[in-house]
Amino acid sequence: MNEQELHALLDYLKNLNLTYRKELNVSSDINFGLDMQFLGSSIKVMERCIKDVNKSTNFINNSKYALTFNKSLYSVFKDKSEIEFNTPIFNNSKEFFEDFKNLLVIFQDNGLVYSINKGIHIHVDLSVFEKDSISLSNFLKLYSVYENIIFRFGYGEQEASNSNIHMFSKPSGQLIHNFIPNMSYSFDENIKNIRQILTCKSYSLNFHTHDNIVKNDTIEFRMFNNTFNPIIIQNYISMVGNMIDSIVNKRIDLDVLDYVYSQSINAKTINQYSEIDYNNALEFSDLIFSHSIDKDYFLKQYFIKEDKKIKKLVI
Repeated sequence: MNEQELHALLDYLKNLNLTYRKELNVSSDINFGLDMQFLGSSIKVMERCIKDVNKSTNFINNSKYALTFNKSLYSVFKDKSEIEFNTPIFNNSKEFFEDFKNLLVIFQDNGLVYSINKGIHIHVDLSVFEKDSISLSNFLKLYSVYENIIFRFGYGEQEASNSNIHMFSKPSGQLIHNFIPNMSYSFDENIKNIRQILTCKSYSLNFHTHDNIVKNDTIEFRMFNNTFNPIIIQNYISMVGNMIDSIVNKRIDLDVLDYVYSQSINAKTINQYSEIDYNNALEFSDLIFSHSIDKDYFLKQYFIKEDKKIKKLVI
C-alpha cells in the first residue's frame, strides 16, 4: 500500500461509525469466557446488579454471571482487593451480546468503577484445537509475529496500556517465538511445556484451567485495557475469535504466516508497542479476517492514536 492509498484508508476509517453488532463473524464452535476487574469497594452494588441480571439472563444451560475476589493486588498496591467479574461460557450469539451490553449499562448506571491496574481477560476453550499440535504451532506463530499489533489494538480507546502491565501481562512474544522450534507432536506435552514458560497471571498469553469453562483448559489473552464501551469489548472478542477461527478452520494463508515467522525478530520493547506499525497491522488483518467489516472495525480501533501528521481517529 503506497502513501496515497494509506491516507485514503485512514480518511475512510476516520468517517466510519462503529456500531454494536448483534453477532460477529466467528464460528459458533469457539467457546469464550470474559473477566473484568472492578474495585473491591463496589462489591455490594455489583452483587445486586449481578443478581438482577441473572434472573433474566437469556443464556442456555442456566449459566450465570459470577464474582470472585482477586486479592493479588492487595499486597502490591496496599489498596482494597479487587472483584473479578466473570461471564458465563458464551459463543457468538445474539443472546450473549444483548445481555452483555445491557449489563455494562447497569454497571455504569450504578456507578461501578473498573480497575485501571488490570484489564479485561478473554479466554478461549482449547478444545477448539482438537489436540492438533500443528494448529497450535500456527496460532503461536501468528501471536508471536504480531504481538505488538495485538497489544496496541488492546489499548481500546486509551493511548497506552495500563501502568502495571509488566506485573500482570508482560509481553510473551519472544518466549513463544523461541518455544515453537522445540514443540513436539504431542498436543498435551506442548501445553504442559508452554505453561512452564508462560507462568499463570504473569504474561500476556496464558494456558491454564478456567473454572467457568467447565474446568477445560483455555488460552487467556490478558493484554486488553478495561472499558465500559461495548463496541471496544466486542472488537476484542472479534479479533481473538478470528485469530483462532482462521487457524482451526484453515482460512489463514500458511505460506505467508510461515514466511513472516521465519523473518521476524521480536526485539521490541513494550513502549515501542504503542507505535503504529502500518504494514504489519494491515498484514495481520488480511491474514485473520475474511469479512471486510471485521477488518474495518479492527483497523479503526488500532489507528485510534495517530501521529501528528494525521488527525486522531475517534470511535
